[in-house]
Order: sequence, then structure tokens, then C-alpha cells
Amino acid sequence: MAKENSDLVILDNDFKSIHYAIMWGRTIFENVRKFIQFQVTINIVLCFIVFLSGLTLGHSPFNVIQLLWINLIMDTLGAVAICTEPFQAKKRNEGHSNRISRKDKILTLVMWRNIFGQVVYQTIAMLALMYFGQMMFFEESFNLVTEKLRYAEANEELGISENDPTNKMRHHTMIFHTFVLMNLFN
Repeated sequence: MAKENSDLVILDNDFKSIHYAIMWGRTIFENVRKFIQFQVTINIVLCFIVFLSGLTLGHSPFNVIQLLWINLIMDTLGAVAICTEPFQAKKRNEGHSNRISRKDKILTLVMWRNIFGQVVYQTIAMLALMYFGQMMFFEESFNLVTEKLRYAEANEELGISENDPTNKMRHHTMIFHTFVLMNLFN
């Protein structure tokens, strides 16, 4: 009866198996914490940028395919974080037990500090790129609201064919790549 109602069944009576089961359980718990911290950081920044740009510019700097890529990256990197870290044989606090209580919060104050720091950094970088990127990286100025993403007609003198990307589309691509790289390094 106990075997059917338990969460974990150890098949041998070796103390080492019990020790490894506890260590791996703690490792999985820590990795889930890292995954949640990563997901919360990306989602806060992404929702804020999309919401603010929708209010101020009338559109998001990310298109649907880019949002799907961001979602794929979030899930993939999070899964890698959960699966790849081995357990630590050393105790974190010498002299204290590393016991994890059921009452422990999943998001600790240190994790909220890390999330807040990354959110502030990424939001400032994204806002600077979103509103001032066209002045920093492009020779010709363009309107952030009314400029189209692609040229509607060809211009042979400038070497532009129909449906070529405009500087606004290049600007949005730069914003997307910057966001992805910031989260990759996070």
C-alpha cells in the first residue's frame, strides 16, 4: 500500500541510493527554480515591450514568427537548464542542513532580485533600441509609426526592388536579435 501511494520508490536497501535520490531531488528543485526565474524574466520584459510599443507606436516590434521563435527559445533553454546541471556534492552552507521544506517558496528574495535586475537591464536596452535605434544605426531617419516594413514599388535608381525590406524592418530585426541574445546570455 505504501509503495502504491509513494512518490518515489527505492528498489534496494543501500544507503547510497537514498543519498543519491535526495541529492537528485534537490538538484531538480534548484533547476526548476532556475527555469522559473528565466521564464518570468523573459515574459515580464516581452509583455512590457509589446504592450508599451502597442500603446505608443501602434504596433509591436516583434511579428508573429518572431514571437514564436522567442517562445521556442524560452522553452528550449529552460529545458536545457533543468536537464543538464549535475547535483552538487558539497553542502551550500557548511554546518547547516540543505533540507528543503514544503513551506519554502519557489521564488526566493534573491531570485526576485535577479529577475528585477535583468528586467530593468533588458527593458532599458530594448526601449533605447526601440525609440532611438533608428537615430543610432541608420543614416536616413524614418517615422517609427507610419513607415512601412517593405517597399511597395521598385526604384531602379536606388537599386530597390518591390518587397525589399525598409530600414524599419531592419530596425525591428535588430530589436529581435538583441532581445534573443540578451536572453541567451541570461
